Amino acid sequence: MSILRKLSQRPLLIGLLIITITATVFFASQPPASAEFIADNSNILYMPLIFKAPLNNPLVTVKYGVNFINSAEDPADAQQFQNGLSTGAGWNRWPLYWNLIETSTGQFDWSKQDTAVTGDITHGLQTNAILLGTPGFYLTRPASFITDPLPTREGALSLTKTEAAAPQGLYEPIFIGGDEPSAGKQINPANKWAILVFISV
Repeated sequence: MSILRKLSQRPLLIGLLIITITATVFFASQPPASAEFIADNSNILYMPLIFKAPLNNPLVTVKYGVNFINSAEDPADAQQFQNGLSTGAGWNRWPLYWNLIETSTGQFDWSKQDTAVTGDITHGLQTNAILLGTPGFYLTRPASFITDPLPTREGALSLTKTEAAAPQGLYEPIFIGGDEPSAGKQINPANKWAILVFISV
């Protein structure tokens, strides 16, 4: 007995099959209700893909980031910002170099970093800041013990072996009295990295 003849003896099954096929074709041909997909192919060199969220669901928005549109050590001009934004980027990812911020124990200079963050905000970018670098005075052992030759440094955008070394107190508790946060707990002064992270956020 053919499949069609078997199906013809079961009208309910045929009806469900027709409804399923119709619904599948209809919904497959409709744009998603939760997001509007936009592709700008006006320039063949790039095609930014952006998911634009509906007003009632901001979590649907998907924005990708670009490294070094702007940074503390290499501030962007208007053209550089425009180049980054023209790709559809919503995030700017760049490093916060600890060794360039804390130049002596407890003395922090955030002026360049503040300028970079302000530039990102002004141009509608969110900042994804990466904490890097160790000041020489926080090394776990003297720099003379780091025997590998230091690489040639290209501006401020790379780390030497010394700057990449682990800082003092890295494995000490984050807070005085342990790692678990609670009201009134103070950052452990022995954990230098915890102090930097605390004042950076």
